[in-house]
Amino acid sequence: MKRICLLVLSLLLLLSLFAGCGGNQGETPATQAPATQAPATQAPATKAPATQAPATQAPSDEEESTAAPEATEEPSPYNFAVGKYTLNADGYPAERYVYELPLCTTDEILTDWCTCYSPELIPAEGWGSMDTWAGVRTMTGVHIEYDLVSWQNRSENFAVLLASDDLDDIMQGASFYYSGSLLDAIDDGYFANLYDYRDYMPCYLYECYEAAKTYSDVLPYIYLDDTHMACMYGRYDEVTPQMGFYVRQDWLDALGLGKAEDIKTYDQITEICKAFQVAHPECWPMYMFSTIQIDNYMLMGYNTYMTSGSLSNKRVVDGAVQFCGSTDDDGEAMKLIYSWYSAGFIDPNYGSHSSTFDGGGYVANDTAGFFPNVASTIATVESSMNDPNARWEPMPMPLLTEDQMVHYGPSATGFTYGSVVVSANCENIPLAVTWLDWWFSDEGSTFTSWGPEGLLWEYDENGERKLTDFIMHHEYDSAVAMCVYASSHLTEFCLLQSRRYYAFDGGERITRAFDIWTLPNCDYSYNYPASIKLQNEARTQAATLMTDLNTFYAENVILFVDGSTPLDQWDTFQENLEQFNLADVCALWQDAYNVYKAKNG
Repeated sequence: MKRICLLVLSLLLLLSLFAGCGGNQGETPATQAPATQAPATQAPATKAPATQAPATQAPSDEEESTAAPEATEEPSPYNFAVGKYTLNADGYPAERYVYELPLCTTDEILTDWCTCYSPELIPAEGWGSMDTWAGVRTMTGVHIEYDLVSWQNRSENFAVLLASDDLDDIMQGASFYYSGSLLDAIDDGYFANLYDYRDYMPCYLYECYEAAKTYSDVLPYIYLDDTHMACMYGRYDEVTPQMGFYVRQDWLDALGLGKAEDIKTYDQITEICKAFQVAHPECWPMYMFSTIQIDNYMLMGYNTYMTSGSLSNKRVVDGAVQFCGSTDDDGEAMKLIYSWYSAGFIDPNYGSHSSTFDGGGYVANDTAGFFPNVASTIATVESSMNDPNARWEPMPMPLLTEDQMVHYGPSATGFTYGSVVVSANCENIPLAVTWLDWWFSDEGSTFTSWGPEGLLWEYDENGERKLTDFIMHHEYDSAVAMCVYASSHLTEFCLLQSRRYYAFDGGERITRAFDIWTLPNCDYSYNYPASIKLQNEARTQAATLMTDLNTFYAENVILFVDGSTPLDQWDTFQENLEQFNLADVCALWQDAYNVYKAKNG
């Protein structure tokens, strides 16, 4: 059970270390690109690899030369994708490309600047000797020399490499450490402009294009402007909610109230809380965190993501930027929360419920019927319960009506923490980009996510992948160890098949929760684009204004929960937020949004 509990907690710990996403037959990608973004038709001559052998020498006088031999072109040592795939009507790859392997048959060596949070697991022979990375070399034919730098020293090491203009060919996560803008990094000749090599990345662009069908901010995220791309960003193969409500299914069964997965509206929650309260008078049916919520799982039916700690989440309604927690919709959501509180559904001591994932003794003592939790630790929660028959099951994200179209949902961009740039000094940028793109192919994603058979996984009697005892009982916890023995979404560019973490007996219960929590109807039209960042003076100005604004907000919004401030004072609360310069902060983000819209439509 400890292993399951640590699965997400270990990842969260690692994440915290980062503090300081009709074909055109006959047209090749080199001659046609998206209408709004036309890439260079070929790589610069100084960077393009040789694709032909030197011309054959003329025959000597002694050789018979009555007829000139036919000119023959030797096969290229590179299996690049450029010119070999079909584009859709928007100029993006129509399907995921299947690479012919190996990618090259040369003896070139590319260097890769990378890191590992558990370097003690790496053998003395080095990163490249490990089964997965040796397998990548064998499959692709690309020789990688790994420049493994301690994560504690990466910033200093990057500064030294930059100062000496000696960046490695491939630089994992370098964008985190470059102090200027990424455009500057390109213009100053440090990072290659990957836009010029778009034709060599069909799998990456296909993945991003398909994701953009759900979340429109994906493509603007990967481009700096119409002609520049500095980074390739890692992605998850599927985007799943990480947190949602669980319900005591054993209580539902005893009361004949049906299945947790059929509870879909706030009205249903209210009626079930009433039933739980009667059957279990000692309980406070609805567990609520001191911050109201710690992920966007509770109030999406109101098209908002309100927390009590700060005004940290933005949305856009009819083109106007707003902060969640300050809107009329938030006022309506607060009415719901107050109604639950006043009915005795919420523990009056909810302020002591810190942002932990097991709920502590409150849940273990059978005093909650609804409980927000991450999927991967629910078995551990059950094991800590006083009632050995306790059974928690996931319920869908609650809405106002079952068929409601939601406009504000959890971010679906799907980008991981991993990213990569290519040095402008790399002698074979097309090969570097091709090798990286292979990681986004079906074959590349599968192999780098799972590693070779027998290491992290093996087939069970049903032909399904299951994690091996080696990784399931690893001393570093399976989630941590997987990020060493296979691809890591924390530190490197990859297309991670994230369900690898749950390929064990009982893991299907975790992935089922993801399926239940996924919203059936959400157009994300209220979501503020994640790719928009305030720059320079505007960023400083916003931070200054938010200090007093957030202090007032945090001290006052929570008073509506228990009725200390009557709900009919919500308008006054909004007016007071304006007195603390909310409009000025919104204006800064509005200006950035207007620039974004002018560029992206």
